[in-house]
Amino acid sequence: MRFVFIRDHTALFEVTIMLRVSGVNKSGFYAWLKRLTSPRAKLNAALLQEIKSVHSASRGSYGSPRVTAALRRSGSRVSKHRVARLMRIADLRGKSHRKSRASTTNSKHGEPRNVNLLERDFTASQPDQKWLSDITYLPTTEGWLYLAIVLERE
Repeated sequence: MRFVFIRDHTALFEVTIMLRVSGVNKSGFYAWLKRLTSPRAKLNAALLQEIKSVHSASRGSYGSPRVTAALRRSGSRVSKHRVARLMRIADLRGKSHRKSRASTTNSKHGEPRNVNLLERDFTASQPDQKWLSDITYLPTTEGWLYLAIVLERE
């Protein structure tokens, strides 16, 4: 954090004064500055721009394996681990378009099934004769919400 501040304010203050005030070693600052401009760092920055363009072209749906494949198709020689690391640093993630479904009923079993006693005749001559119920589930941001409904037909 101190190195970044010193680098960003070299036009306003002398570097030696900022190093002395912040308690930073001069050789440490210049070694850090040299690492930022290393050939590998420059290649990573250029590759990250390509990764961002492929990721945005996929509307954010591609993860590192598909981004790697797209880069290789375009002629770049990259490893999957390098792409994954750069995407992780840049906080780029692929989106999953598959929605999970809760499984509430297993109808493939050998057990006997319940008999339909109403035979779709829902009229009743007096209260408390016929009751109907159903259950459903709804996806929410906190997980599945199960909803059960019970009706009394009169």
